[in-house]
Amino acid sequence: DVCSSDLMSILPLLRKLPYDPDKDLVPVTNMVNIQNVLVAHASVPVKTFKELVAFSHKNPEFLNWSAFGSSQMLVEWVIQQSGLKMTFVRYKGQQDANKDFLGGRLHVYYPAVGNANLPQDVNSGKITGLIVAGNKRISQIPNVPTFTEMGLPDFDVRSWLGAFMPAGVVREMTTRIAGDFTAIIRAPEFINKFLTPGGYEPLGGTPEEYAAFLREDKKVGAAMAKLAH
Repeated sequence: DVCSSDLMSILPLLRKLPYDPDKDLVPVTNMVNIQNVLVAHASVPVKTFKELVAFSHKNPEFLNWSAFGSSQMLVEWVIQQSGLKMTFVRYKGQQDANKDFLGGRLHVYYPAVGNANLPQDVNSGKITGLIVAGNKRISQIPNVPTFTEMGLPDFDVRSWLGAFMPAGVVREMTTRIAGDFTAIIRAPEFINKFLTPGGYEPLGGTPEEYAAFLREDKKVGAAMAKLAH
């Protein structure tokens, strides 16, 4: 199975689920990070994240924003840390949010970099790229600064997709499959054809490395879950 960070590290802390991620699944390998960017519609008169914060203080009732899943919680954290003043708008699906953002009815959005034409639109200035998570810029949108560059605390939270198998599977099988996955994920041709255009960052690694990562990611998930209450 391929599971997301929301399913493994956050949702189990928020509600009762029909599975126990620690007992029912065995980690195989972390596959990719899903890279997102905080963007503003061109109608918002700002060019940087700091200008957005200043504008929101001068116009505290004007800005609205949206995001989905753990991305919503991460933007909530950014708002708390920076003092941004914006009103959250809930959408049933990303298609509706995309439509409203393109139409200027949604002012600030936190979509995946792999969204159609997003890198081109950010790089051309058609929409304003404001900030990306962590301390490492994203190659597809190299001019957009990171949380660290904007003076936010070190909170490198990114959604990810990872491979799991049912509990009870023999270790030799998880090790072999992790090796096969990793070879594909890290192959330059695969990265260039499938991952980079989709806004994914390749990962891979052993089951043991993934298990260690999950232990730390659950701590991050607990911090994110607090933002949902």
